[in-house]
Amino acid sequence: MNRLQRLKSLPCVQCHASPPSDPCHANWAEFGKGMGIKSDDEYTIPLCRACHFDFDTYADMEREKAKAWFLRKWAFVNSVLNEQDNPTENLF
Repeated sequence: MNRLQRLKSLPCVQCHASPPSDPCHANWAEFGKGMGIKSDDEYTIPLCRACHFDFDTYADMEREKAKAWFLRKWAFVNSVLNEQDNPTENLF
């Protein structure tokens, strides 16, 4: 299963709405975003449709705060996906 399919199966990282979620791409040039070009699929987080719209339109945060927020959520999502790929054994 690829990253986008996996993200759709996760809850929204903003409001915790149940899946399916939209894969939300990073909105900044350093992630490959350009006019009419989405950033690479690696730079995605799961958001519900409403939170995705708010994020893309900067409805709740100014651009720099949104970027910092996205990077924190992206690191969290990557750790969740990594844990799914490499579950730790119960040591007790």
